[in-house]
Amino acid sequence: RRDRCLHLRSARNGVRFSTAIDVGCADGSFFVTLLDAGIFADTTPVNIDANPIYEDSLRAIQDVAGGHYLIGAASDSEGEAEMTLGVHPYWSSLRDKDDQYWQQIHNLSQGTSKVRTSTIDGLSDRLSLKPPYLLKLDVQGAEAQVLRGAQRVLQQTDVVICEADMSDFQSLNRLITDAGFDLFDITHVHRIANETLAWFYPVYVNRRLGAVKASTFWDPNLSNKVVEAQGIRRASLLQLNAKILGGMRDRKNAQGPQMNTLAIRLSNGITLAVPRSLQSITSYVLLEQETWFEKELAFLPHVLGAGMTAIDIGANLGIFSLAMARLTAPGMVFAYEPGSEPRQLLERSRELNRASNLEVCPAALSDSRREGHLAFGASSELSALGESESGERVPITSLDLEEAERNWPAPDFVKIDAEGEEERILAGGAKFFARHSPLVMFEIKAGNTINESLLSIFPAMGYGLYRLLPGTPALIPVDPDGTAINLELNLFAAKPDRAQALAQAGLLVDTLPVWQPEAEDRANFLALWNRQIFTPVFAPMLKDLATLDADYRDGLAAYAAWRAVENPLPTRCAALLEALHRVRESSLREANSARLSTLARIALEAGERVVCVEALGALVGNMQRGSIQLVEPFWPASPRFDTITPDGRAGEWFLTSVVEQHERSSGFSSLFSGGSPGLEWLCQQPLASMEMQRRQVLIAARAGQRVEVPPLLFVEAADHLNADIWRTGQVPGTVPGQSRAAVAAR
Repeated sequence: RRDRCLHLRSARNGVRFSTAIDVGCADGSFFVTLLDAGIFADTTPVNIDANPIYEDSLRAIQDVAGGHYLIGAASDSEGEAEMTLGVHPYWSSLRDKDDQYWQQIHNLSQGTSKVRTSTIDGLSDRLSLKPPYLLKLDVQGAEAQVLRGAQRVLQQTDVVICEADMSDFQSLNRLITDAGFDLFDITHVHRIANETLAWFYPVYVNRRLGAVKASTFWDPNLSNKVVEAQGIRRASLLQLNAKILGGMRDRKNAQGPQMNTLAIRLSNGITLAVPRSLQSITSYVLLEQETWFEKELAFLPHVLGAGMTAIDIGANLGIFSLAMARLTAPGMVFAYEPGSEPRQLLERSRELNRASNLEVCPAALSDSRREGHLAFGASSELSALGESESGERVPITSLDLEEAERNWPAPDFVKIDAEGEEERILAGGAKFFARHSPLVMFEIKAGNTINESLLSIFPAMGYGLYRLLPGTPALIPVDPDGTAINLELNLFAAKPDRAQALAQAGLLVDTLPVWQPEAEDRANFLALWNRQIFTPVFAPMLKDLATLDADYRDGLAAYAAWRAVENPLPTRCAALLEALHRVRESSLREANSARLSTLARIALEAGERVVCVEALGALVGNMQRGSIQLVEPFWPASPRFDTITPDGRAGEWFLTSVVEQHERSSGFSSLFSGGSPGLEWLCQQPLASMEMQRRQVLIAARAGQRVEVPPLLFVEAADHLNADIWRTGQVPGTVPGQSRAAVAAR
């Protein structure tokens, strides 16, 4: 298109071409395109290329448009030369096979061939070509030889267009300008993956055609508009400067004078001030995941709304408090944090997020008013009331006392995360919990042990117990005898009125019905699976679906019923648990790759993390033995891959889905699990998420290594929000990579 613009602009200024000589013309598309645009209506084509593969195309042009073509090479002498053949005909060149040119294209040559050579001057004489000429050169580094054989033609040439790469542009430019031409334009700029300039097409105009070149930058009649546009441009740049500097100022304020904090952006829009230390659990996890690992954070937008009141007991750095404040504004959030250091950072985060409806309360909650000792944990998340040499004195109060003094509106949501203090908090809030009916989220584990007493205290207070399904805003009843409760960090409690309201909103199930598949459910599965973007790649590999194991078939049907959002939530949840049972049974009989992948996916969504990890571990073992076969319908282990098209790399797509989900499910964070053995492989896969890159760096940095940050982490992306922190070496234990060139689009 830019070539067309050049010629149209030249035509308006009286430049005409009687003959267009295209050396290295390939299929002749340059002339055909401009002929179609009306630029070469009265121009005779002379198409020259040494590769006989193009002869049919060039003869077709001659038959329609006239002119001439030559299968041969233009050079500085008449005779014969040896041409090195490229793997693709576009790359063939008269340059010797040891020339730097071949190194630049990774030595993709395939032998040599003798070709006829002619000079442009000699051709002009033999064919009686008429000036003025346009001369185009695309000869893979042999431009100098062609120009030396075109001295007389150049004197009557108006325009020269040639391909040039960065290694030979200087000498080529000197040769053409010495022949009486000035650089007029640059078109078809090409850059390699790291954005370095590689090759382009400079356009030269004979100096005698001075009228073609603009003498001023704009029409004088447009001066007022140009001045106005410049003013708008400056205002826009100043606005951009203010935005960038404002963000830097906010981060600087969050970091404090000692630069010992980071301001990390989260995927929910919150910016959190955290310690600049990989020993801090929150700092490490947020740098790794750009969200918190507890699934309950993503549930808040479904249960909190404008004008509500929420209480955060054990707010720490405020991951939940700030999300609550954003969701409930102008309603109030009361965040209790006794630790002075995390509380100061929480107050900074409140300023960063302009959360004026968040009140930070400097006290611990328990069963009475007193002063106590807050024992410091290895990270602030683990600090707890107790006796230890390392800690600080803090005020202690109770929910009942706080309500009496603050006269709260009826609370809608209460979060309790107090490192083993939960029982005393409930005792100190007996009147509060009897009077009100909030949805309560509470930590069920003290260390690695289930706090069994809470499973009886809440029901005795009239609250039912529920657990949250991962990835779905759905609370289901807690089964005290089930395995899932052992994997939960938090549970929910609600009185019947609150539970009924949540059930009516499609967020809670009080009783799970019995679910059995019908023929319609099996048909629905097939329709659902065939709609997935990954299905066309794998469908041809499948065996006859009529031969599917009955449990696996019905498990797939049950999972489809779970995925059908139009079904009532109780039906969906019952179908999910039935899907888990059926697919697990079928996998025990035959642990093939399709069943294990589907089992991992269903177990993940049902909150059965142990089952998920076991299935993924078996799949990884199959991979290592080279025994991956997909002959049955399946679901990718990672939900993220539902929206990624395999695009001719089905094996890579499947393996990456499995290994990435294994890495995620093996622990809440690589801080705890140390990373799976497949993490290094994942970081080399184009389909892996950016989080995998961050994990690899953080694991090494926390282990005391001095890690060079890969350039991929310098560039902000939808799944990488804190590129500036990584790019500037703010992540402890890291240094920016040697190259800061822009990374090609992923």
